[in-house]
Amino acid sequence: RGMMNRVARLEEAVADSAEQASALPYCVRLCLAAAAYKEALEDATARATVAGQIQHDVALALQVDKSNVEVLSFSRGDGVNVELKLTGSVGSRRDGDRSGKALAQELLEKAQDTRSALHQGIAGRHITAAEMHGAVAEGAARALKTSILEAQRAHTLASQDLARVTDRSNAAAAKQRAEAEAHQARGADLLGESDARLKAAEAAHREAMARAIEKERSL
Repeated sequence: RGMMNRVARLEEAVADSAEQASALPYCVRLCLAAAAYKEALEDATARATVAGQIQHDVALALQVDKSNVEVLSFSRGDGVNVELKLTGSVGSRRDGDRSGKALAQELLEKAQDTRSALHQGIAGRHITAAEMHGAVAEGAARALKTSILEAQRAHTLASQDLARVTDRSNAAAAKQRAEAEAHQARGADLLGESDARLKAAEAAHREAMARAIEKERSL
């Protein structure tokens, strides 16, 4: 009887673990081929727009509420990689509840089927690949999203700093070019004035010589 009780407790523990695992969100990475979406890596407004499009297309394809789909991050790849977190749905379809894992597996199938509803969406039509990373705890997902957002903000700040340095460098170079052009213009003006004075002096000399010759002939 003691052995049977231990086996029963073990079975209950396994069932609880399976239930907990099925309740965990699952992460999926989508790859978008559209080159235009690379703007989402640099601009926060573009990133929010693309995230909304992906969230809408994925939720519609899986027939779940948009709250079950969260865009965690964007990253560079062959196109643009998008990390998604899929949370299990409750009573969203006739077949009942679906776990995060079930949603992730279904999303992978729809991503591979170019005729699926997923590929009819504004962003969905540009999906070229999908990869499932597995279950992720809510705390880990939030930490991941926070760290990625911080990295993206740091990248944005670095890009802005680089742009400011580039602008200053371009302004300095433009100023130097303007000063060099002004110096050349002043030099050209001085050379022109000198040439004009030389020509005037030569003309005056020729005129003086002509008068002297004329005077000598008249004597």
